[in-house]
Amino acid sequence: MRGKKLDRFRGSHVGMVFQRPHFIQSLSLEKNLQLIQYLGGNSQDYERIKSTLNSLGLLSKMKENPRYLSQGEQQRAAIALAVINRPRLILADEPTSALDDTNCYRVVKLLKSQTRSTNSSLIIITHDQRLKSEFTNTITLVREDSLKHR
Repeated sequence: MRGKKLDRFRGSHVGMVFQRPHFIQSLSLEKNLQLIQYLGGNSQDYERIKSTLNSLGLLSKMKENPRYLSQGEQQRAAIALAVINRPRLILADEPTSALDDTNCYRVVKLLKSQTRSTNSSLIIITHDQRLKSEFTNTITLVREDSLKHR
């Protein structure tokens, strides 16, 4: 695949959570989510947007511009962007790094529910022990030079 076809495939089948959230700052959170749905080739589903934001404790922030959200709210909003299209693969880089315990477990619940309901795969890169303890199928990588110091 190339060009638009590859972009459309990624948009509808792969959800990504980056360490630093990326939004179109001139759009509200709701409009950012609608845009992701559109770019993924999906119809705009207002109920899906509301339920996803509600599960992350962000429903009241739907009309807000992302720049006015706290760091933790932006992190949760980025997770909403990643899961809104029900992708077959979710790649998450430190998805809970800026979150308190309550919101960490909201994210865990959403990711587990999302992967279960869509039979999708989830790859998480994290140092967060709270997150590690919630998933049983894990791979731990340790740098060889760090073993010398033990």
